[in-house]
Amino acid sequence: MSNLTVTSTDIRSLDASIVLTGARPGEGIPGLASAELLTSLGFKGETGELLRLPTRALDGHFAAPVVAVAGLGQADTHESWRQAVGAALRQLGDAPKVVLVVDAVSAPAQPEDRSRLAAVMEGALLGAADAVELVLSL
Repeated sequence: MSNLTVTSTDIRSLDASIVLTGARPGEGIPGLASAELLTSLGFKGETGELLRLPTRALDGHFAAPVVAVAGLGQADTHESWRQAVGAALRQLGDAPKVVLVVDAVSAPAQPEDRSRLAAVMEGALLGAADAVELVLSL
């Protein structure tokens, strides 16, 4: 059975095989990778797409050796978030521990933010293999 933990720890310091985050078409990941870098590596941001980046190529020190960027697609719906997270985690099924980063819902004060967080958690639970430990970092 998969294990899902929620924490507010800095993702750079978490001991994991992979840090998973997401980006839409034409977007970068603030503080991690610019839109230009992702585009130059062929990342389009489409749902189901996954790009693995070695953290040694990124600014700053990471405990994890890899950051994976999931394509979130254009839509910002409950279903699009659920599908994007589930698809990414199925592709990362061989990783023993994945840190799932959800900066976009770090302050779920509005109903749409709570819905997005629920969608991310559903996708995580549905997409994770039994051997994957998930840490939802807010």
